Amino acid sequence: MNYNTTSITEQLKQMGYTIEMQSPIDDFDIFFAKSQDQLNLYMRSGKGVLHVRSLWGGFRPSALQEQAFYHRINEHNQRLLLLRCHYEQVEGDANDLTIVGSALYFGYEKVTFTKFLDLFLQENRAMINNLQEFIQPAPTPESQAAQSTPIVIPPATAN
Repeated sequence: MNYNTTSITEQLKQMGYTIEMQSPIDDFDIFFAKSQDQLNLYMRSGKGVLHVRSLWGGFRPSALQEQAFYHRINEHNQRLLLLRCHYEQVEGDANDLTIVGSALYFGYEKVTFTKFLDLFLQENRAMINNLQEFIQPAPTPESQAAQSTPIVIPPATAN
């Protein structure tokens, strides 16, 4: 584990995150920072650079057919200081669209990292608020019951 990763993960632990280290890739440490009350983060650290990503699933794939969706993402990327967002669709899952927020942090210093993380979380909240209309509606008990209720076709009667 490189110096920046050690310092960053220790600070994240102090902030209440649980760290899950993954196998390094090309001299970069890969880890997840998970929290009960904050945004979960995917991080890649190495060579003095930290790449932070947030993933928000549950968006309607039909949003890709709406010009307003692209307009909102572009508008968001132009307005914010730190965060850049784009969408990803998981191959083989046509029912979910994921919004990805990402940012880079260079070096490590405790105070500036705290400010970076605060701004990253704040801009993520703004991004999601800006894209609310494209989130898939939560299933209602009625819709779940309709999906789980088998349709019974009565046998044909002889006339």
